[in-house]
Amino acid sequence: METGEIYYDDGLLQYRGELKDGLPHGQGAAYYKNGAIAYKGRFKNGQTHGNGTAYQENGNKYYKGEFKEGKPDGRGSLYYTDGKLRYKGDFSNGLQNGQGVIYHPDGSITYQGEFKDGLQTGQGVVFHKNGRVSYEGEFWQGMPHGKGIGYLEDGTILYQGTWQYGVPQEKKSE
Repeated sequence: METGEIYYDDGLLQYRGELKDGLPHGQGAAYYKNGAIAYKGRFKNGQTHGNGTAYQENGNKYYKGEFKEGKPDGRGSLYYTDGKLRYKGDFSNGLQNGQGVIYHPDGSITYQGEFKDGLQTGQGVVFHKNGRVSYEGEFWQGMPHGKGIGYLEDGTILYQGTWQYGVPQEKKSE
């Protein structure tokens, strides 16, 4: 394995680190044209692969965790543009898949539960800003769908029963 650099056509540094057959392979760092670091971590055959951190052009983290063939895959964390934690959990093929937690920009938890293809799908819990449960139950494509319980901010049950596309299906609580 050799160590070297790759440059953009205009001569600016694009990559510095380990190379194999002229491609990033092993430990290295990729750079934006403005010189800011874009990614630092493992590469395989020119793609992000393994543990690493992707950065926004402003220097804040965008994603930290496992990559596979250029996409988030495995455990990882997504960040807001200001660098605050946005999501922590499982990824597959670049999307949230499996268990995860979504955070408000203030750090409080918004949602905790299952994801499929980037959307809340399966069992999960949504929280009010005060930290109390807003909804707990089944989700489908990001909405309450199936059996679940909706709560007011004071913890009082608003509705318990079947939900369809985010809407309670009966008028009275069960």
